[in-house]
Amino acid sequence: MSSSKPKLPIVGSDDIMSKKAHGTTERPVQEKLLYGVKRDVADRICCFNRHYAEPSGDFKKRKWVSTVQNKGEVT
Repeated sequence: MSSSKPKLPIVGSDDIMSKKAHGTTERPVQEKLLYGVKRDVADRICCFNRHYAEPSGDFKKRKWVSTVQNKGEVT
């Protein structure tokens, strides 16, 4: 059995980003998000974004740092 790893990055075809029922996805993001993440921002990033993500530094305003701090590796 071969244990070769795939060549990275794995590039998908252009149709991944084709128009669907909700931007580039079939449905909006889930209702309840962790760490104080704003659903409208997550929806814009995940479903209607092609070039950037959240505003710079936005992650520092969320609760995830205090939630995962000192709890080992975050993956």
